[in-house]
Amino acid sequence: MKIALFRSQNWSRLFLFGILLSCFAFTAFNSINTDPIARLGLLTGGIITAGDFEANEGLNAVIENENHVTECMVTEFHLARLPYKQDPVISINRDANFNDRSKRLVEKAATGDAYYFDNVRAKCPGDKEDRKINSLVFKIK
Repeated sequence: MKIALFRSQNWSRLFLFGILLSCFAFTAFNSINTDPIARLGLLTGGIITAGDFEANEGLNAVIENENHVTECMVTEFHLARLPYKQDPVISINRDANFNDRSKRLVEKAATGDAYYFDNVRAKCPGDKEDRKINSLVFKIK
């Protein structure tokens, strides 16, 4: 039995003994993710207890693929605390760890507060410059 499969550009043809059995289109794509994800510990946002929130020292960023995880370096982020029924307070961090002002904001975490991590930037292996990645939002319960 002679079976042949021929591919040209986006079309494939299946032949059996020289007779065309099928002609179909296919699309090839790369399933490797190259976008880093900012996280606080292992979380990307949501409802969290004050104790769990305070246990973190800063943000991390990773690229997760099927076979491996690539660590990236967080280069900058803005932390905003929105206390319940009060004005927001913002702190700018120039690396992955909380600076002194941010540590004080995190230590004040109380039920009803919201924390926003915005303008998160990270540099991954092979990157020439850092790039903006996802923001995070946490609500303290």
